[in-house]
Amino acid sequence: MSRSVLGVRRQVPVAFHGTGAGDGELAWGQRAIWQAMHWLGDGNHFFNLARTITVPAGRGMAEVCAALRQVVERTEGLRTRFPGYPDDPRQQLHPEGTLDLVVHEVAQAADVDSAAEELARRLRGQVFRHEQEWPLRVGVVCRQDVPARLVLVISHLCVDGAALRQLCGDIAAALAAGGLGGADQAEPDGSATGPLALAQAESDPAGQARSTAAMRHWRSALTATSHSIFDFPTVTPDDPRFAGLTLESAALAVAAEHIAGRLRVTSSSVLLTAIAALLGHYTAHDQVTLQIIAANRQPELRATVAPLAQNGMFTTSVAGSPFDAAVRKVLRSSLDCFRHSAYDPRDLAALLEQVRVQRGAHPDREAFFNDARPDGRWSALPQLDPTPENLSRLREDTRLAVTDRYERLGIKSFWAVHPMADRAVLHLQVDTAYVPVATALLLMRGVEEIVVRAVHEPLILADLEGLTGVRPVRREEGWSRTAAGWAHVPSVAALVAGCPRLAASAVFADGGEAGPLVAYAVLAEPGLTVEDLHAELCAAVGERTDAVTPGHYVLCDSAPPPGSPLGDWQRQPVLAAGSGRPPQ
Repeated sequence: MSRSVLGVRRQVPVAFHGTGAGDGELAWGQRAIWQAMHWLGDGNHFFNLARTITVPAGRGMAEVCAALRQVVERTEGLRTRFPGYPDDPRQQLHPEGTLDLVVHEVAQAADVDSAAEELARRLRGQVFRHEQEWPLRVGVVCRQDVPARLVLVISHLCVDGAALRQLCGDIAAALAAGGLGGADQAEPDGSATGPLALAQAESDPAGQARSTAAMRHWRSALTATSHSIFDFPTVTPDDPRFAGLTLESAALAVAAEHIAGRLRVTSSSVLLTAIAALLGHYTAHDQVTLQIIAANRQPELRATVAPLAQNGMFTTSVAGSPFDAAVRKVLRSSLDCFRHSAYDPRDLAALLEQVRVQRGAHPDREAFFNDARPDGRWSALPQLDPTPENLSRLREDTRLAVTDRYERLGIKSFWAVHPMADRAVLHLQVDTAYVPVATALLLMRGVEEIVVRAVHEPLILADLEGLTGVRPVRREEGWSRTAAGWAHVPSVAALVAGCPRLAASAVFADGGEAGPLVAYAVLAEPGLTVEDLHAELCAAVGERTDAVTPGHYVLCDSAPPPGSPLGDWQRQPVLAAGSGRPPQ
């Protein structure tokens, strides 16, 4: 373990006196991130966000404290606690309080940036106790009592990426002004864009209508595709199970910007097209669904320090399409996704339960895309003509590596474009049970290969195995396509057989006139209805991607011998039959 460069530690209290107080429900963006934090439990410090700000020369601790006081007093989210956290939080705005700064003195020879990084790791690695703690921790690295670096660790329950940039800008402006005013960028308390006001606006009729429209979009997307694009056999995962990979490529960025300019689209759409094509190819699905992280920052909300980002549902089919046409299609689908990306997460939870019962399968949504660049561009790319020769030379400097390992994440595939001025930084997190690291490396290289080739070739999104080396998954004997997607029939049969209220059962992939995936069963006790059986099997399926409930149930008075064919079951006296689903 490396030796700490942090020296003497002390606390400096900063008292603040703002205006406004109140209590209310979480806003939609707050509730969305709270759900993810609650799922992660004690590991949710993963969501803490850290930034370091250089303190301008000539500023002492008094000016640092004054600048922070000014920003906290003007920013409602920083004066908010969440009673009922972690299980059922509300937001409670406080007009006044005290923020304790953690101040470390470092030796003259110590590197202040290394000290700031160490302090950020310490502060970020602790879970916020939101019911009693402010959502902001501040550390100061000093040398000879002169502040050099300001370390901020902020809960994701208080900010998203855009809000964090706004907050850091507000603090930097206040520091530049010496804490004497001038941070006009921050929204004053009581504004129509504070978290409490947002929650109130979202609960009015216009807000509810917006959420309802978003749910229509989500329902259409969820029911038009497979319950999961990962409905295929898994492999033994790595330990730790989840991996993070990072690709750094100037060639990818130059090529994406060139195509975007040629087609008059965003470079984000270019990257997403290649990703969607490869995901569809690898999972053997023509229709691909991903959740896209949407900023949801309308012009009137651009300066709001609150989490507004939510997941939008994106679906597209680009297999076999010319690349340029696919990009335009992806852009249209993305815009439709963004139009319906603000909603009440409770409405989505209710919809997901309806879809789960109706389809008899967990609506898996664990493929993601997030373009985290503030303006969706690269500002300092190499200035050169993107000829094949120049792109080839740039690719010689491409770097790709496994950079992270995680014990637990709520994803199967998460693609992110990270901010970097002079190159594309593409990060991919995968569940190695579904996407082995060797495949993930090929997928990352494949994105670069597709986009670079599309600069000069009339690329068709077909035969991607030959182009990228990515092999599609294989569904061997026993897998069958159902109305909800692919399912492993022996696994479904085992689920049905495991129901304690059944004396005998059999599942057939082809049920004849009854359709695909039919279950025949004899009750172990009277009174069980087809609807009851379906509900129990939905619970048994849980979040599995290899199993769905049968599409049709037949409850019989008696059973033929074990292993009997479909015809023998069809000759048994029938007590009840049906899908078990509620009427649509």
